[in-house]
Amino acid sequence: RNGKTGFPFIDAFLRELQATGYCNHMGRETAGWFLVRDLGLDWRMAAEWFESVLLDYEPAANWFNWVYRCLPVSMSVQQPGKHLNTLEILQWASQHDPDADFIKRWLPELKLVAEQVGAGFAREPWRLVTGGGRHGSEGERAWALAAASSLQDDGL
Repeated sequence: RNGKTGFPFIDAFLRELQATGYCNHMGRETAGWFLVRDLGLDWRMAAEWFESVLLDYEPAANWFNWVYRCLPVSMSVQQPGKHLNTLEILQWASQHDPDADFIKRWLPELKLVAEQVGAGFAREPWRLVTGGGRHGSEGERAWALAAASSLQDDGL
């Protein structure tokens, strides 16, 4: 709800929605998949929340999209919260925000990560220190870790 999921592409859409009352179709679908499949939320609760915050809410479009796109996903949920089920959110972030411009706009705490280490690390900041490898210089990693920890300190 406040754009603090720890997944920058999702967080950017949620922060935009909170600030403006608007979220484009990609953001609605991506956030919907994440809320339902990865967090295990009831799709109807998520649809009702979107209904309450969208300025351009239209009942038929909102509920149709939730039933058509997210209901099938919710039926395939297996142990939500154990791991990332929707790898699509990472793929879509790469395809639709290759330079992390959208992420930098709505998550200013990741702007330096994108500029100093690369857009891929702003989209997936946990990659800086995971997977057995370290990327960037000590200073670059320090910037990225500070940005990532600010997300966690804010309520993750």
